[in-house]
Amino acid sequence: MVLSPQAFKETTNGYEKASNGLWTHRGHAVFAADRPAAPGNSGGWQSNIEIRSPASLPAGPAGAGNPAIGFHEPSVAGVALYKPAGQIGLRIAGSDGSDYPVAGAPGSVTGAMIADGTITFADLANGAATVLLIDAAAYSNFSTTLSGQWVETPINGSGNFGGTLVRIDCVTTLIASASCNGYIGWGWDGAVSASMLIATLQPGQYMPMHAFVYTTPPSAGTHKMSLFIHNASASTTFGLSNAIPSRCSVMEFRR
Repeated sequence: MVLSPQAFKETTNGYEKASNGLWTHRGHAVFAADRPAAPGNSGGWQSNIEIRSPASLPAGPAGAGNPAIGFHEPSVAGVALYKPAGQIGLRIAGSDGSDYPVAGAPGSVTGAMIADGTITFADLANGAATVLLIDAAAYSNFSTTLSGQWVETPINGSGNFGGTLVRIDCVTTLIASASCNGYIGWGWDGAVSASMLIATLQPGQYMPMHAFVYTTPPSAGTHKMSLFIHNASASTTFGLSNAIPSRCSVMEFRR
């Protein structure tokens, strides 16, 4: 059936427009179609409405021959929802060159992929979420007679940091030759950063295990993290007990 331009306008009441092969509709539209009696796709699947794209069409963001639906508005980048040829699943292609699966937009963790009723998830790469950058432990009997100042112990390690938040864990046992007040702290690159614990020690007695946790974001780059001790009493030998291992570790949070 062929309609004259005047008959087309009167029939559609101005809501339809045809120009250069493009049919546009102004207003709300609802589409309904009966499912065909014969399978419309390979594998026996039947569809009420199908979108097909012959391979002879010129390639666009979604590629040549890939069925696609476009979403566009004037002076704004457009996107196309498309099905890659020979694949199960939909992707989104943008006029800005972006191209990603519907389940995972740019910068997001890849979501679930469903195939044949099975749900699978892509694993994060090793070290993508957290990574242990320093883990230093030793049975150390390090001691000092210096008082009134922080002293770096051999319980330390170095790592290359990305500038994000880290968790610092330290544990040790202290011993002293005479009654004294001792402090434990930690620091970067040979200088103490924070005092964490204070203990009153008696001569020849082991102080029970001391442990602390601290979080901080160091600057990006390579740093050495050390356990520090501080003796507040003069003329006293103060240090670590080698009855148990002393340890310091640093975990970096990357996501």
